[in-house]
Amino acid sequence: MQNILSYNDYTSITDLIQLFKSELPFCTSSQQEANRDPDTPEAYWIYTENDPDNGIIGIDLTPCVLSMQELDKFCYDHMEDYKKLYDHLERHDQWPELLFWEK
Repeated sequence: MQNILSYNDYTSITDLIQLFKSELPFCTSSQQEANRDPDTPEAYWIYTENDPDNGIIGIDLTPCVLSMQELDKFCYDHMEDYKKLYDHLERHDQWPELLFWEK
C-alpha cells in the first residue's frame, strides 16, 4: 500500500521529503500483503519511485522500521547525513553505491 506523504505530525519525514522533492517523488510504504502472517509486523520506510520502463530505478532512502514514529526519529537523527547525500547528488548527479546507513 502506498500513500503520498502528507504527514504533518512527522516533521522530520516531511523535512526529508522537502529536501529531495525537487529531485524525485517519494512515498512511504507499509508492507501489507493479503496473505501476510498476522504475527508479522508492518514495516515503514521511505523510497523513491521505481519506474524501470522510463529508466527510473527506485532506491530505499531509509531502512525499514516498525512505526512512523521510529521512521521520523531516524530522519531526525540523520538529517545532516541526508543533507550531505543531497549535496552529493547535486555534484555527481548519481546515487552513491551505498547510502550512509547501509555501510
